[in-house]
Order: sequence, then structure tokens, then C-alpha cells
Amino acid sequence: MLVKALHERGIGALMVLFALLVMIPIPGLNTLSGIPLILLSAQQALGRHSVWLPRGIMDKALDRKDTLDAIAKILPLLRKLEMILRPRMIWVTSARKARLFGAMSIVMSLFASIPIPLTHTVPGFGLLLISLGTTQRDGLAIVTGAVIGIGYIVLVVGAIAVLGPHAFEIIHNMVAHTK
Repeated sequence: MLVKALHERGIGALMVLFALLVMIPIPGLNTLSGIPLILLSAQQALGRHSVWLPRGIMDKALDRKDTLDAIAKILPLLRKLEMILRPRMIWVTSARKARLFGAMSIVMSLFASIPIPLTHTVPGFGLLLISLGTTQRDGLAIVTGAVIGIGYIVLVVGAIAVLGPHAFEIIHNMVAHTK
């Protein structure tokens, strides 16, 4: 029933949830959260406008009280986000571009799913921005998320190519010094 309520913005809305989860630094959570992100990103890349989930999940009904409580808790955050996110750069949200950003999201989701420290938070944040931008038709958020996520992947892969296995240690030290 939730999927029907979300309709065409369902992919972005569910990706917001899993992108938030993939950023949490709990061992294994990024892999578990990354799997649905990969599936949802693939649906976006294929041009789907609504979420496909297995029938068992689709048929589940939500408890009315729990749903209303969750909405009440998240509403203040959504109101703040609405002040930042708004329809702009609409050309980025076209069906053809959505497929391109869906493909980028697959790469970012795969990278965020790797069970190695420091590989999931930044791409997860990029996915979060893409997802929020998708739900609000904010092309600037989508492009910013893609640049952050793909840029980080290029940086890490480039560092590994140049520095070898010591790259993770160097990146870890850089991140540790910024805290």
C-alpha cells in the first residue's frame, strides 16, 4: 500500500530512506541498505516511473497509527527541506536524464555497498541528494549529488591505482584529521 501511495515519486522516496541508512557507519548496514539502492537505481535507469517490489512486500498494509506517528515526526524535517529543495533545472529531471542519473546511482550504490570503511558515506550522501532532487524535481540537487558521489569514486579508485593498498590508509588519515 505504501508503494501505491508514493506513486511515481516512490523510487526517489525509498532511495532517500536507504541512502540515509547506507551512510550510517555500522558494519554491514551499508551492504544491507545498498542492495535495495541497487535495485531501485536499476529501476530508475530502466525508466520505470513506479516502484516494483516483490508481491509479498507490495501487499503489506501499513498500520495507520504508526504511519501517522512517523509522518508527524518527519514533517518538521520535510518542511525545512522544502525551503532548500524546489523545482529548478527541470531539464535534468527529464526521463532521458533520469535514466542517466539512475545508471550513475547504480555505480554509486555498488560502491556504497562495499564492506570497507570509508567507501559508503560520501557516495551515500550523493545518492541522498539525487533521491531528494528526484522527489522534489530539483535538478541542482541531482547534479550536485552525482558530482559528489561519482567524484569521490573517481578519487578513491584513482588513489588506489596510483598508491596501491596504502591509499585506504592515506584516505583514512585525511578523514581522521578533518574531524
